[in-house]
Amino acid sequence: METKVKKSKSKNKILFYDWAPGESARWTGDVKGLLGYSINDIKGGWDDLIHPDDFDRYDKAWDKSLSTGEAYCQEYRIRNHKGKYIKVRDQGFALRRIIGIIEIL
Repeated sequence: METKVKKSKSKNKILFYDWAPGESARWTGDVKGLLGYSINDIKGGWDDLIHPDDFDRYDKAWDKSLSTGEAYCQEYRIRNHKGKYIKVRDQGFALRRIIGIIEIL
């Protein structure tokens, strides 16, 4: 029973990040445990880690969210430090100032 609980927890790791155009992403969570990279390894972004077959869909959805302010939710595969792709869900929305500039938390 204890093994199943540990296994379940390892499948549902959660990472949080804040990002603003021209800035490095700020990560919270077990980046090393989920992807095998240090926060410094991916602070410039993770676009190059997204599976090539998923990238266009991801990129279009992200651009739409940034331009419209709509919530963003995508599932895609990302390459971990061992070269294996794992499925992730990336969701959020852009926070804007009153004049419409994306705001970082």
